[in-house]
Amino acid sequence: MKKVFAALMMAVMLGTVAFSASAQDKKEQNKGFWFDVSASAGGMITRNTSTSKTKFGMNRASYGIDAVFGYRFNNYVALGAGAQFVGEINRNDVSIPIIVRARYDILDKNVTPFIAAEVGYSVYPYSVKPRPQFSREGLIGSGTIGVAIKADGDHKAYLGIVGSAVQIVNAQTSSFIRKFRPELRIKLGYEF
Repeated sequence: MKKVFAALMMAVMLGTVAFSASAQDKKEQNKGFWFDVSASAGGMITRNTSTSKTKFGMNRASYGIDAVFGYRFNNYVALGAGAQFVGEINRNDVSIPIIVRARYDILDKNVTPFIAAEVGYSVYPYSVKPRPQFSREGLIGSGTIGVAIKADGDHKAYLGIVGSAVQIVNAQTSSFIRKFRPELRIKLGYEF
């Protein structure tokens, strides 16, 4: 009788452990490799030099495409690295930033707000010297706020607003801080 009771207790315990492990796997279903592609459009905010007033405008319209590959640690946190291609519409000016992105989904729902931050270094692909004034080159940092919608399984489509600080070639100043320009972009993306 003691052997039957011990076997029955062992079966119940193994069943409980198996059920708990299964529930844990479902709870962390988003853990694993992560791939994110997006397209964005916006403009660099520069000072209008034609007037004496400090008037700002988006006269440096640009577009961008990026791809990031990384790891999702749970349903909320993802970290990855990748590259972007940024081109300006009115100028023959492109750059290729290499970036690291951290993303945090605020909720674990079908529709969730998220925040993301990225840092990187923008490479100017041409060997022309001197480089054109105000070309993108050097450090880049940005923050994104947006909303993501689960599309299929763990895949998500998202829309976000990106604020960046972009380092540029600026022969008019030697100040490190003054070589940065703010930029606003709208980003549409999909993550796998």
